[in-house]
Amino acid sequence: MTKTTTAFARLLATGLEELRALEADKSVPRRSVRNFETSVSYNIRWMSLDGRFYDASEAAIKLFEGKVDLHQLRYSDQLKAERLLDPSVKKRSILKLEHKTCVSDIWGQIKASDGKVETIAAILNSMQIVWVLVEEDNRLQRFRRGDNHDAVYEAAGIKVVRNPVTG
Repeated sequence: MTKTTTAFARLLATGLEELRALEADKSVPRRSVRNFETSVSYNIRWMSLDGRFYDASEAAIKLFEGKVDLHQLRYSDQLKAERLLDPSVKKRSILKLEHKTCVSDIWGQIKASDGKVETIAAILNSMQIVWVLVEEDNRLQRFRRGDNHDAVYEAAGIKVVRNPVTG
């Protein structure tokens, strides 16, 4: 477990504890509770960019073959990688870093957990994050994918190649 994962797990554990207290306090407006929950759960998106190695779709690997090893590509280097294919690229437009387990599902697991830092860190470490092509991302179901994330990708015609380092 990285120091970053542990720090995010602590942050989320504290946020979850505060959220549970706000939910129990009937004097706090429901909208305020939802806003707080959104701000806490949003941190999961940033945690996924902590320098980990990612999986990649077969189509994305094929497109970047000989230019970039997507299993080693960091989010911060995405634009440079895309410019190797098309020097005119001004913004991230070829690849998308996709949570195979939706952030909303990850947050749901954390909310249903015992709230301990170790438990939350284990949930965060179980996240599978995948480089996909933008057109592949457009075919994916957005929310509530259930437990069989592989089936969701399969239904969208996306074959995920696990990272040999982390897979």
